Amino acid sequence: MIAPAAWCTVVLCPDEARGFMTAARACRIFLRLTGVRLDRIVDERVASVPHAVMVANHTSYLDSLVLLAALPRPVNFVAKRELSKQPFVGRFLRAIGTRFVERRDYLASLEDEELLVAQAAESDSLLFFPEGTFTRSSGLRPFHLGAFRAACLTHEPVIPIALSGVRGILRDGTWLPRRGKVVVTLLEPVQPTGVNFGAMLRLRDNVRRAIAKHCGEPLLTGDAVQGSSLLG
Repeated sequence: MIAPAAWCTVVLCPDEARGFMTAARACRIFLRLTGVRLDRIVDERVASVPHAVMVANHTSYLDSLVLLAALPRPVNFVAKRELSKQPFVGRFLRAIGTRFVERRDYLASLEDEELLVAQAAESDSLLFFPEGTFTRSSGLRPFHLGAFRAACLTHEPVIPIALSGVRGILRDGTWLPRRGKVVVTLLEPVQPTGVNFGAMLRLRDNVRRAIAKHCGEPLLTGDAVQGSSLLG
């Protein structure tokens, strides 16, 4: 019963911030009812950053719910545009301030990228899953560049977020969450060192290494896709 009630309450909120906070409370209740213990670790330097580009590893369908429950303030998730076309999911995501991006149309994705850069410059805190997807198997996949391009062009710091334990709670291909503990770690903000392509690559690699140290999963080999995918 909590899901329909939460959906109705969230979509009726008058603004995105209240929608986000209402959804966050519902997610905390959901996790408690399903036997999922949430631990949050926040680097003390995060509090001094009023807005940033946030980047999290992607492990499960539960990732967004866990982040909603754990984050100390509202953010704007970045999600694939296909989700906006799903009647119930799309309306919920819009109500909490999600920004949608095109993955399949290259020109449309470039337009979305410029819009996100503008939003990041205007103090929106954007949250990306730069792997772009997740699988059943453990491991930190290569990162796309979109989040790091936005951070470099707006001179915004990146806050790495490491999710640990979520994949084991609800692994891809399963539908019922297991009981257990998840840990959300907000790490020291990483500052961009420039606006050129090399600076974007360095920022991406530094953030990926930071997340790898805390997510409890190995770095998977392979070069990240150097395109404009804005799920990352």
